[in-house]
Amino acid sequence: MKTRILLIGLFVTVFAMVAGATVVRYFIGDKQISESDFRAIDTSLVRAGEVWTHDDVTDYVVHLDVHARIDTTSVPGCVLVVMRSPEEIEAIEAVLQQQRSQAAIFKDGDMIPDFVLFKLTDGEPLSLNQLRGKVILLNFWATWCGPCLQELKSENIPAVVAEFAQDDNFVFLPVSVNHDQEELDDFFSLPEHAEFSWLREATLWDLNRDISDELSTGGIPLTILIDADNIIRMNESGAILTEAQLAELRRCIASCLD
Repeated sequence: MKTRILLIGLFVTVFAMVAGATVVRYFIGDKQISESDFRAIDTSLVRAGEVWTHDDVTDYVVHLDVHARIDTTSVPGCVLVVMRSPEEIEAIEAVLQQQRSQAAIFKDGDMIPDFVLFKLTDGEPLSLNQLRGKVILLNFWATWCGPCLQELKSENIPAVVAEFAQDDNFVFLPVSVNHDQEELDDFFSLPEHAEFSWLREATLWDLNRDISDELSTGGIPLTILIDADNIIRMNESGAILTEAQLAELRRCIASCLD
């Protein structure tokens, strides 16, 4: 039997799922690792996880984001998960960029359709047309999406957003595609996610991924920049992490605000 791991609970609650198991194993892909190495993995570097059970054996498996790799040399006897080098990431991104450009359903220059999202804190609806006249940066994310969390670390997209925070004509809207409130509540309750606490107040909710799927076939993370006339100026699936990507996002926002 296979069960999807929600990354919010990967190292907190998942071990209680199969309490009767007598043999428990841990893997990164098909590489078996120790429990301590498994628990030490930074979830922002994980793309997905799953649990396999058969009789009295339980296997916990994680699959790494493309920007991450296994490191077996830095600490003798330990298996670490680390970010790839900037050069490696740049090469990977060059390939992925071609795929991303094809994923956008509404492309640069298209008018974005109106849609309604809901505030996470109080459930109040927010229509895109309510913000017409402002430059809007949408970022679709989920608690179980490692690349999303990497992108939302303070040194990445939030650092770019902070440069325009004083401009009343600019709005940043992080949008969760999590399936239920419990997933989000669990995520924000964990001490290791304290750096993302600001998202609780800021996040809107695309409950069934209706909106993100209407805008792109590339999945999440998904970043969309809309100008004051509701024209799309960027529709980018995949994590925005490199200096070049962040610089391009900065340039596009500044151009829309000129």
